[in-house]
Amino acid sequence: MSLTVHQVALRLAKHIGVTAFDPGDPSNTPSASQGAGLRDGDIEYIVASINGALQELNDWAPGLAVAERAITAADVGGASDPGVGFAVPTGWEESVVLPLALQRFTAHPSFLPASAKAEIARQAGVARRIVQGVELNRRPVQMVPAFR
Repeated sequence: MSLTVHQVALRLAKHIGVTAFDPGDPSNTPSASQGAGLRDGDIEYIVASINGALQELNDWAPGLAVAERAITAADVGGASDPGVGFAVPTGWEESVVLPLALQRFTAHPSFLPASAKAEIARQAGVARRIVQGVELNRRPVQMVPAFR
């Protein structure tokens, strides 16, 4: 099952204590136990992290034509999921886009927990190797004549 832009954005938002983009959701209200909640600029930060990951994919593997357009806040949606998907190979939403976006998102001032940054960097490295492997496999193969 492919993840939508909304679902990837929510997974990023959970790292700042937000569990829903619904303005009435308790996780969007600042509290001592849950953190800052959803603040002005957070959605834009999430969108920028996702777009940065997609741009990195385009840079690493230009032949994949990953993103024809940038993701917007409208693609993320609010309380409900508008169902906007990614133009990436099946399964890459979770295995490549999410780790790359999450690594970019670790720079957010409210990112929780800071101790997870090393593991997130490792996962982003794995995602980059996946993309490199695909690009290496797209190169033309030269046949070597057999010796007789």
